Amino acid sequence: MFKLPFIDAIKSAFTKKQQKDEANSHSKQWYEGTERAVFVKHDGKRISRARATWLNHHGAIPSGWVIYHSDGNVQNDNIANLECISRAELINRNLRRNGKV
Repeated sequence: MFKLPFIDAIKSAFTKKQQKDEANSHSKQWYEGTERAVFVKHDGKRISRARATWLNHHGAIPSGWVIYHSDGNVQNDNIANLECISRAELINRNLRRNGKV
């Protein structure tokens, strides 16, 4: 069997990056006091649990709109905590939250 010499180097680099990512995963946060969002399979696609929750309760999400966590905690996917807002509104809320408006 013919083996390409650079394949081992690529595998090694990938393994090192994967180990580094796993070691640093505890410190990755989206914003203060919250961990990363949770992802699930929905209709064969990987989407955030918040989007899946919204889809199950309200149906389709318009193109260009996002699901926003009212309390800022991306792990709180309670339907009462979720809002469907435009990307423009998301920018405005993030600017206000960060004190830039």
